Amino acid sequence: MLAIGSSPLDLQAFQRIFPLPPFLKERPERLVEWLWHYDLEVSASELWPYVTDTSRINDLIGYPEMTFTERDGQLYGSSLWDGVAHEWLEVPWDFSYPYSMVCTRKYTRGVVSYYHAVYFAEDFFEEGACRVYIYLGWVLRTERVRKNFCAYFDQKEADYGRVLQQLQRNLSARLPDPRLKTPERIALTEDAKLRLEVIRAHWIQKVGDDRLETVDRMLTYIVSADDLDLYRIKLIPLAARWQMPPRDLLKVALFGVQAGALTMSWDVICPHCRGVREELSSLAALPSRGFCEICLIDFDTSGVNGLEIVFHVHPALRKVKKRWFCSAEPATRPHIKIQQTVEPRESRDLQSALETGQYRLRRKGESFMSWLEVQPDAQTNRLEWRSSDQNPLNVVGPHPALILRNESSAPQTFIIEDIHWPLQALRPADLFNLQQFREIFPAESVSPDLFLEVGEQTILFTDVVNSTGFYLSRGDGEAFGVIRDHFQVLYQIADFFDGGVIKTIGDSAMMAFASPSRAFAAASRIAREFGNASANIQLRLAMNTGPCIAVRLNSGIDYFGQTVNYAAKLLRAVEGGQVALSEASFQAVGSNDAHRKVQVEVAGKRMMACIYG
Repeated sequence: MLAIGSSPLDLQAFQRIFPLPPFLKERPERLVEWLWHYDLEVSASELWPYVTDTSRINDLIGYPEMTFTERDGQLYGSSLWDGVAHEWLEVPWDFSYPYSMVCTRKYTRGVVSYYHAVYFAEDFFEEGACRVYIYLGWVLRTERVRKNFCAYFDQKEADYGRVLQQLQRNLSARLPDPRLKTPERIALTEDAKLRLEVIRAHWIQKVGDDRLETVDRMLTYIVSADDLDLYRIKLIPLAARWQMPPRDLLKVALFGVQAGALTMSWDVICPHCRGVREELSSLAALPSRGFCEICLIDFDTSGVNGLEIVFHVHPALRKVKKRWFCSAEPATRPHIKIQQTVEPRESRDLQSALETGQYRLRRKGESFMSWLEVQPDAQTNRLEWRSSDQNPLNVVGPHPALILRNESSAPQTFIIEDIHWPLQALRPADLFNLQQFREIFPAESVSPDLFLEVGEQTILFTDVVNSTGFYLSRGDGEAFGVIRDHFQVLYQIADFFDGGVIKTIGDSAMMAFASPSRAFAAASRIAREFGNASANIQLRLAMNTGPCIAVRLNSGIDYFGQTVNYAAKLLRAVEGGQVALSEASFQAVGSNDAHRKVQVEVAGKRMMACIYG
């Protein structure tokens, strides 16, 4: 912590904290360096998500565009700088939330041999202020470029200051989207403009006039946002910036695909770095396993976080390029709080900012992982982590001091991840539980020999009481009309409470909800609608909460597993107008409404259930 007015670090003091890599010292006469500092009226943690988006920052500052390729666990970059081609090996970044990040490049082509950049922030004692340091170091390959090279970077101090000051203003103003906009490069063709009008009319026809404002907002975004945002449109953070429910925006986006404004992809995600390994146009193309070139791991794609659904601008409307102005490792992996590469037989001391919570410890290229719990009453505030450690669990206090020891003969990258970091990603269940998805993409399903984990779901079954007597009294034709109409009501209620009808079986329905409380609210509404004697039919309902898998059944997506089976069996415990909750659902809902407890036998086991109504 700093006191306001304290003297900034000079270059020598700064390099005691962040020593230069040995290869930068090999030709000291060719090393050119800059160290700048900026005092800002925002905290380091507020600033971190935006300054770590170095691709956007570099674009704003005026650095050239880059390309990156992955080979044999290494990331290689290239760019054109003043007409001169540059190529390099991108060394894995070192970073520690929310105070420091280090980027190093080893050039194989161009006018420089090495690049080393450090971002470092220190909070002031006064709340909501920090001092940011930016260090740039280059080793020139030839002396003849020194004058022009230095003249170019001498101007960058003001450019960084301009960007940081604007970020400070945006953050202080509490804007929904504090990020800075990149330079305008958008120009729709005349054909695209005409297509836009047709798409808008078709889109509004599909979603209805009540969502006209959202459609127009999406179209404005499509034609005005930069390529960095539009290459992968992630609806959850976009909905947060627009201050609207993600499910509502998802419905509009799905109809946007149908209208020809958007396309959708199923992206295979590495479970470690959470980088995109494949972009699939159809769920049926999902392979059973994936491989990450960066993390050097082979992984199962069926996990809860194995797939992310993203949207893209339809190429007939606008060509969106994948643009990079930096690899921006910390921004692309926000769940990683600390990443440090330690040289062979060396150790590194680090003061962390890890708050109370649960974290995962792993080393790059290794399958073994352990866990770290940061607890306020822990006995120690220090963690020594050796490259040979196989401890399954470590417990420390908040903001622990870390000692990273590499006992091996090769560099080791130590990584600490927040396991509860919000993913801000659409997962398969977000679509599977949505009726609009099932209507627009009826053929989408996993391969017959695969399944997908969809995490914890609350399964709600409905069943018509005495359906045989109802059919006999009404006749098949009239009965069919009543059953059909009641399904329409169920679809509407499920959708209203953020769930979906997974399937119907005869006169029964199976629904799924991500939220147990919303599932119970839906069940209560259905029980009221079809629970009294004056209703054409009476329903009984049962729900259970637990893990499920999604499978392909009859060419569609179905949920399977013990959670589903138990929910179906619970129907035996209730009569018309009643709702049965498993013990898991009851604990999750925590309802104080009048209920009674009963024991139910399922697969030879007696289990507790709660009956409402």
